Amino acid sequence: MSFGAELEMLNRPVWVERASELMKEQKVSRDDLTDALEVKTVGAVGHYFTGRRDLSLAQAQNLSNKLNTSVAYLLGETDNPKFVSDTTAIQAGPLMQAFQLLCSSKGYDDKTTQIIYDVIEDITPENIVKVHNIIARAERSGNVGAALIDLESIRNKL
Repeated sequence: MSFGAELEMLNRPVWVERASELMKEQKVSRDDLTDALEVKTVGAVGHYFTGRRDLSLAQAQNLSNKLNTSVAYLLGETDNPKFVSDTTAIQAGPLMQAFQLLCSSKGYDDKTTQIIYDVIEDITPENIVKVHNIIARAERSGNVGAALIDLESIRNKL
C-alpha cells in the first residue's frame, strides 16, 4: 500500500469502517446508499467514504436506519452494533415515579407535586428521555452541534 493510501486510511472517519463492515455483513452496496445519503450517484457516496465530504446529522440517521444500527455505533460512541432505542436508557414510567418520590422526599405538598407532575406530563416523559439521551451523547462525543439540532427539533414539536 502506498504512503498516500495509508494516509487516506488514517484520515477516514470512524463511521466509514463500521458502515463498511455492516454493509459487507448485510450485502448492502454503495449503490444502495444513494437515498440514505441523499445523493444521486455512487461516486458521490464515495466522497463520504473517503472522507472528502462530511455526513450531516440527517445523513447519519438515514445511514444508521439503512444499516439497522444506531448513529451512536456508527460514530464510535458505543461498540454495540445492535440498534438500541433512545428510550431504553431511561424508561418513562420509572421516570415519573422518580419525580414523585423526589417530590415526596423534598417535602413538597400534594398541590406542588401535582403541578410538577402535570408539567412533566405536558412536556411528556418521552421528550424528557430524548433530551436526556441527546445531552448524554453530546457529552460523550463532544458533538454539541448535532445535539443542538436534535434539541431544536424537539423544542419545535412541543
